[in-house]
Formats: sequence, C-alpha cells, structure tokens
Amino acid sequence: MYHKLMIVGNLGKIPEMKVTATGKNVTNFSVAVNKQHGDVKETMWVRVTTWDKTAENCAKYLDKGSKVLVEGELIIDPKTGGPRLWQGQDGKQNANIEMTGHKVVFLSGPKHDAAPAPEDRTEEQGAPPF
Repeated sequence: MYHKLMIVGNLGKIPEMKVTATGKNVTNFSVAVNKQHGDVKETMWVRVTTWDKTAENCAKYLDKGSKVLVEGELIIDPKTGGPRLWQGQDGKQNANIEMTGHKVVFLSGPKHDAAPAPEDRTEEQGAPPF
C-alpha cells in the first residue's frame, strides 16, 4: 500500500533543525492549512518533519510565515493507528496531524534575502531508515 499527502500553507514559526545521534539532520516545522466556507475560516495545523539535505534547506531558507507546498506521507501513531492524541489543559481530547515531508517547494521569497540556488528550491528525498 502507498499513500501521498500534499499540503499548501504557511509556517507558524521558525523551523528547528537538530542533528540526530547518528549524524542525520532533521528539521521540524508546523504548517497552517486554511480552508474557507463562506464567512467561516478553518485552520488545520500539520507538523512536518524533513530529513538530510531537505532539512538543511528548510532550516536555511524558510521562516515564520513562509508559504510552502509539502508532499510526503502521514506519520501514524502506533498506539492509536492514526493521529497522535493528547489532552489539552481544558480537558478536551486533541489530535496532531504529522507528516514526513519528502518534497518541499518554497512558494514565497527566501528569508533574509538569501536566495537559494535553483537546485535547492525544490527538495526531494526518500523516507529515513528506521
């Protein structure tokens, strides 16, 4: 079986890059995906994880508010078989939608006037080994 998820939205905050114990780069960021029905606007947040060169370029060129198209796959919580569930301070049950971003297309200008090289504007990669 195979699935693909594509989202378009804006980053909610500055991406965070870290290096794993095995030396792999990983960058996490959240994307607000907006949908409008007449006067009602809904926002869905998707947490995106990127790896290796894609992670480096996302950390280098993306900023809060950057518009992106992300293509990848859903991350499934083994405990629920679906989204990661958590309880908020108000006692309500919530769910996080998470994905691994294999391809990230930068749709808005780069941060800090640092224009990426043409080969860096679209990032594609395979899934990380687990």
